Amino acid sequence: LCSRLSALGPVATKVGQTLSQRPDMVGEEAAEALQSLQSQNTQRFSNADALHLLEKDWGKDRSLWPVRFLSIEPVAVASLGQVYKGELEDGRQVAVKIQRPDALKSCALDFACFALALAALEAYWRWKNGFDNGDLSQVVDMVAQGIFQELDYRLEAQNAIEFESSLNFLGFVSVPKPILEDNTTTRQILITEWCDGKRLDELDSAAEKRAMARRAVTACTASLVLTGFNHCDPHQGNILYIPQNKELVFLDFGLVSRVDPYVMEQFATGIRACVAGDYDTLASVFQSVGFLGTPLQYREHVGAKWQILGRDGVKQFATDLRRAMARADGGTQRFGALANVLGRDLGKQYKMFTPPYCILLTRTFLTLEGICARADPDFNI
Repeated sequence: LCSRLSALGPVATKVGQTLSQRPDMVGEEAAEALQSLQSQNTQRFSNADALHLLEKDWGKDRSLWPVRFLSIEPVAVASLGQVYKGELEDGRQVAVKIQRPDALKSCALDFACFALALAALEAYWRWKNGFDNGDLSQVVDMVAQGIFQELDYRLEAQNAIEFESSLNFLGFVSVPKPILEDNTTTRQILITEWCDGKRLDELDSAAEKRAMARRAVTACTASLVLTGFNHCDPHQGNILYIPQNKELVFLDFGLVSRVDPYVMEQFATGIRACVAGDYDTLASVFQSVGFLGTPLQYREHVGAKWQILGRDGVKQFATDLRRAMARADGGTQRFGALANVLGRDLGKQYKMFTPPYCILLTRTFLTLEGICARADPDFNI
């Protein structure tokens, strides 16, 4: 399974990484198998290719390289690059991430395939029952833009610095410091300080796992509703925990997103409403941030004609949402259940949209909820 997903390219690999945190969606066996995609992508590239890229950016005289390599083989393999362990002249141990030689080509091919498939799907929907959800192509563009940004490691280094700075007020979030002096970090090579933290599955006790999950939720929620600068790839391989000082370390800042201040405020209101079971306010928030259209459109069943609802439309949606959440497995507390209810149930009767900015944020919290469930099945995100 992992080998086939890896062979499909970076986008498919990232989908697999997300699903590895969701045994409730794909089952325990599949989720466990997919976890290898978080640190050991089966489609690694050769050390010779890695050395060729290093020579291209740092020169052929290896004695002048800023790093002495401590690992002959990569210590981690990801969708767009692989990581080696090294040491600087001053003795600091570092991680050296080297981009795949075919990364740009693979991403461009993935995007072209998704764009063509989407165009064919939209044409079929228009022929079948009329299609007017015009934001789907923008969604694909948004995801593609995020992935293409991952191809510039200099931007990733700046993202890491900004992310840590934005959450300094929490007092427990850190990132491996990028090494930027003397142009050692380039578009295809990223050097950061080495971190010896532990992944969730490496922690010794249930208490440590719960503490890590709680801090991860706090950090990601603060990013969503306070700072507006979000890590969009928080799978288990990208978050480490140092039990001695209860420090949470985020890795890999290629995929990030920014949230408009108005949207942040609305999300904060929506979170409070969800916790309080205030579905009237939650429905109003959905309309404010673009999940529901204005005016609201409704149909009795799939294939029926859409009807425009009047002033009471949002109240009707809130009532149906409350009933659907009460029926859903874990619906009173789980973000994943809310996403399922909106997509699987209410999405058939109400015309709903997925704003492009929301795709990466949804990925963040679906992945995060999976991590929390592994730490404590009763954890309420």
